Amino acid sequence: MTRPRSPSFSQLLTMIAVMAIIATVSPSASAQPATPATVDSTCVVATEPNDQPAEATDLGSGAACGRGDYPGGGQDLYRWTVTDDDAAARWSFTLTPVPGHVGLVEIYDVEIDDAGTILAATRLVSKMGEAGAITSLPNLLWPPGEYYVGVAYSGPGAYQLDIAAGDPLPADVDIADTPAPVSDAFAITAMPGETSAMVEWTVTDAASGNHFDIRLQGPVASPLAWDLADETGGTLFSGTTGANGVGTLPDIGLEAGTYTVTIRNGGDGPVRWVLATTPGEPRMSGVESEPNEGPANAAALAFDGDSASMNGRLATTPVDNDFDHYRLTIDDSRAGRLTDLRLLWHGGTQRRLCLLDSADAELRCAEGAEGLALL
Repeated sequence: MTRPRSPSFSQLLTMIAVMAIIATVSPSASAQPATPATVDSTCVVATEPNDQPAEATDLGSGAACGRGDYPGGGQDLYRWTVTDDDAAARWSFTLTPVPGHVGLVEIYDVEIDDAGTILAATRLVSKMGEAGAITSLPNLLWPPGEYYVGVAYSGPGAYQLDIAAGDPLPADVDIADTPAPVSDAFAITAMPGETSAMVEWTVTDAASGNHFDIRLQGPVASPLAWDLADETGGTLFSGTTGANGVGTLPDIGLEAGTYTVTIRNGGDGPVRWVLATTPGEPRMSGVESEPNEGPANAAALAFDGDSASMNGRLATTPVDNDFDHYRLTIDDSRAGRLTDLRLLWHGGTQRRLCLLDSADAELRCAEGAEGLALL
């Protein structure tokens, strides 16, 4: 008798069925199992059946690799342990390609009782690759614990899963009692004992002419909330990290001054995080500068004759943190005239364009995937 699967693992099988339909592979190619370009003879070899947690191939802790011959259905499960020492490093997951087929890596937190019954299976992160290409989940932080790594393809073939140390973490700073002082481009790691911590970021005159990208990374499945405030304490940006533990705010354009980044974790006990900024393109007229997530921080649209325009991008992550606001002032000379508002972008991503009044009430909205207009 086949044992019942938990909902999360059933969803994985459904996804593989979909991939099998969309994969671009010829019949002759699908009949020939592929061999990884580089085979490590020290890797743990997976054996079937191994598509349930009780059957998972054990990889131990830290750096590891597993090899298998994917049969073309279900998934191969590996069990991987993160120790306290491992939690102080980034880890990258790489899955070798099977020619012509799409690869999938998913990492689960599985709750199992003493009798071996699965109580819950939570998918933490997932990455689907391109047909015939390497699939990777790079540079993730993990809290200590036991995790299950699911491997699947849209067709049969031999593969290798590698787990390796990622990019090294920057130097630790102590922010137990006072905010950590930083300036311009920086990278720091901290593991404060409290549930919140502050970083005082000084933007110098020399650096204020450039955009910055700011990135916060915490452990997977340990969400962090973070705010950026000006010298008066006014909030310029509020966001959270995503399922992969990462939150980004690119294209920040700030005047010289000292700003405060406050980082809060929602769990019990200390959480390690990494905060870093990197310089971007120079600030210039007609190009959006973040943060402009709310009406109070809206970027001004200045008329040049009878038109006003701005180039920008939606790049903040997670994407549900990203809203761009622009302020358009209609003076007496333009009042009563018809105004045409248009939003143009590359690609077929769905966008929403709204016109708000001075009280932030929506006057009119449009939504679509190929350009929008409010006439």
